[in-house]
Amino acid sequence: MKTDLILTGLTSMSAALMLTWVVEGIITLIYAKEKKYLLFSIWVNAITNPLLNALGIFVFYRLWGQTAWIIYVAIGEIIVLFAEAKLYDAFDRLSGDVLKSKMWYFMLSAITNLLSFSAGIVLYKLI
Repeated sequence: MKTDLILTGLTSMSAALMLTWVVEGIITLIYAKEKKYLLFSIWVNAITNPLLNALGIFVFYRLWGQTAWIIYVAIGEIIVLFAEAKLYDAFDRLSGDVLKSKMWYFMLSAITNLLSFSAGIVLYKLI
């Protein structure tokens, strides 16, 4: 029983990360028009997506119910939005290229997160 729960959680998290990589990768290429930001997107989401989903699945949804999970996701996505903007800024600095404005990083994070979150909701409703 416990093994089934863990496998279900890991499967959900893997699917969420893959969907995020696809949606946010495509949007990043369209918005940023530079391939390096696609790599940044992969790294940024490899950090933020599993953290948000693991905590949400295993703590809030399983222990405190769906209402707590919805509140957690809303707050978590806002935190992730700012964290990802900071990570994009950090990766850009490490790459040594011309830096974008902080608003540009924020807009990239906002657009990609909104669209990947929406795609996840649509996919969830279809399944």
